[in-house]
Amino acid sequence: MTANTASPWVLDAQWPVFAGHFPAHPVLPGALLLDWVIDSIQQQSGRNVVGVAQTKFSRAAEPGDVLTLALRPDGTRVRFEVRATRATNEHTVASGIANLAVATTSTVP
Repeated sequence: MTANTASPWVLDAQWPVFAGHFPAHPVLPGALLLDWVIDSIQQQSGRNVVGVAQTKFSRAAEPGDVLTLALRPDGTRVRFEVRATRATNEHTVASGIANLAVATTSTVP
């Protein structure tokens, strides 16, 4: 896996998750954001994510944001950064480190 970015994720304001999380100020739940990060890492690396060693949520992702994900592999770890863009404003939403399963080779006796 080389340094890469995932397909952008446009947060549709009509998505039902925003109605209940939080009605007065809707934000994307962190668990959904991490699920997208993990799925993207697994698809691009072909390996399972076995844990998230570190995550920092810097700012909320809100309806209308376009999220991009930058991935930087480092052995059995992948550093990630999620950025949100809306109009001309861009900011980091989350960053961290995910641990990958160790690649194994099978031998047939």
